[in-house]
Amino acid sequence: AQGSSENISSLDSVIRSNPRDPEAYNVRGSAFGRAGRNSDAIKDFNTALQLNPNFYQAYANRALVYRNMGNTAQAAADYSKSIQ
Repeated sequence: AQGSSENISSLDSVIRSNPRDPEAYNVRGSAFGRAGRNSDAIKDFNTALQLNPNFYQAYANRALVYRNMGNTAQAAADYSKSIQ
């Protein structure tokens, strides 16, 4: 299941093989978010966005985690970036 430790483990190996792939960080960030590991999720979304500053899906996913953390201002800013 997404968010399971097995899923995150397999994504870790994908990232080790492809450390410059923003999609891999985005997917693992989503898995971290589903597992309740919000700070790990934010870190992966940040990395995805450093690798691809126009990665709207990473902005949307990061916004969701920020919203779940109660950071509505940052969530709104990221949602806005995700639809530009």
